Amino acid sequence: MMETIYNPLISFCIPTYNRSNKVYDLVLSILKYSGTDIEIIVLDNCSTDNTKELLIGIEDDRLNYICNTINIGSILNIIKVITEAKGLFSFLCLDKDFIDYREIDNLIKRIREDNQIILGYCAQNLNEGKKDEIYDMGFESVLNMAYSAKHPSGYFYKTDLYKNSKIVEQLLKEGSSFEFNFELINAEMSFYGKSKVINLPLFFTETKSDCAKIPSFTYSKSNLYFEPQKRYKEFLVYIKNAYTLELNEKEIFELVKVLYYKALASSTIGYKSILADQSVCLHHGIMPRKVGIFELIQINIKFTDWFVKEKIPIKLLPKFKILFFAHVRTIYYIIKEIIK
Repeated sequence: MMETIYNPLISFCIPTYNRSNKVYDLVLSILKYSGTDIEIIVLDNCSTDNTKELLIGIEDDRLNYICNTINIGSILNIIKVITEAKGLFSFLCLDKDFIDYREIDNLIKRIREDNQIILGYCAQNLNEGKKDEIYDMGFESVLNMAYSAKHPSGYFYKTDLYKNSKIVEQLLKEGSSFEFNFELINAEMSFYGKSKVINLPLFFTETKSDCAKIPSFTYSKSNLYFEPQKRYKEFLVYIKNAYTLELNEKEIFELVKVLYYKALASSTIGYKSILADQSVCLHHGIMPRKVGIFELIQINIKFTDWFVKEKIPIKLLPKFKILFFAHVRTIYYIIKEIIK
């Protein structure tokens, strides 16, 4: 494979493991774009299928196939792939997802519109394009771009800033296994410049039928991100990280309020929805089941107990304000579900 000899504007970064046909189709789709202002970086985490044979057989200088010397785990491989990029901006795409090459021209136009944008997210599964959303550096970007536990395909970064990010260096050095490390990276990088949500029909996640057929390489039965206790631990990771940022007391309170509500909602309404979805359950090797009102109430009680006892630097009255805000909203949605 020849080495790229130009300076691409965009690097499409694809971490992969044992999904040879999927990653092959994804790469071929992107390469249908005729311009030389892109590159594709595939970081293979020591696949045991025919991924290498398929990809090295593609004769296109814009493709750079790299294979790790050892399997470093899916979480670290996703973080590491962007450090191999040469483009001005790096866009992440998981090997099971899809990019429509016909929108790359529009993507390039939108990424050039504002030179203060340094990170962002491409909305997924859109039928048509719409106006982008831009957030100011600092608290506004943290609130809208970080701690959301998004599916990572579509995240993008100013490549040099990502490579020099202290949190990226730290996560790779520690070998972090936290499932949503990109949320921590986004929080730090929100203080480097503006962020942007790009609304183009460009990134598409795997179909539900494919999801049901192909097992997750990231999660197992004993390590499911959507379990209520895991969601609460995720919330604590976010809060601990938030206190390292340059935020004032009012901003911290607002952030904790929003994050606690998101954690509670995803552990009740979201949890119920996931366990009712056969495709998602099969993907994670578990059986679907019904989550009843009694279980939802129990989760609410547990969350209250955990949060009240938690040693975080927020006084008791603000804590109860956060609890009231979150539980009123969550109970409202639970009642709506019951009425349905």
